[in-house]
Amino acid sequence: MSGYNVTNTHTPAVITINGTKTWDDQNNKDGSRPANITVNLLANGDPVRSVTVAPGEDGSWTYEFKDVPKYAAGEEIVYTVTEAAVPGYEPTINGFDITNSHTPVTPADPPRPPKPPVEPDPDPDPVDPPVDPNPVDPDPDPIDEAEEIEGDDVPLSGYEVEPEEDEEIDEEATPLSPFTGDDRHTNAWAGISLASLVGITLLARRRKEEE
Repeated sequence: MSGYNVTNTHTPAVITINGTKTWDDQNNKDGSRPANITVNLLANGDPVRSVTVAPGEDGSWTYEFKDVPKYAAGEEIVYTVTEAAVPGYEPTINGFDITNSHTPVTPADPPRPPKPPVEPDPDPDPVDPPVDPNPVDPDPDPIDEAEEIEGDDVPLSGYEVEPEEDEEIDEEATPLSPFTGDDRHTNAWAGISLASLVGITLLARRRKEEE
């Protein structure tokens, strides 16, 4: 007080606001963590200051706002913080501490290369022919029909065999009967006679039945 003049002195109260920045990104696995971030200070919801935050020498991320008024119009100021958006991260704010979370991208499996075309075998193994499940044995003693027909030693029934030019004629040769010659012709004539007899018998019986 000087004379009649009175001076009242008042120093407004100030505070310091500080916080930490935490990264939840598997130790920056994707390499997407920025070099720094921006934290905004809000007084009663209105932005009043901003600060750029970068890692310290020990690798920690911290920030602070010094000498900010504690009161306004006699009322204590409510301070909050926000963070400028960081691409790829989701912020979580607890008081003045900020945590940024990022889920690393799992790389997709690379596409498999196409299989090379199958080249044909230049020298394939020979394929055996199919086996007949019911094979038929060939005739072990086939008859040569041409030889049998063309043979000149088969006598014709009822005819004399004319000799070749150089062949001598047997004066006593007599016409061959159906029952002379080898056994094959004898059997043949016997079969024909038997068949004729049976046929005549059946014909006679049928006529008798018709009468």
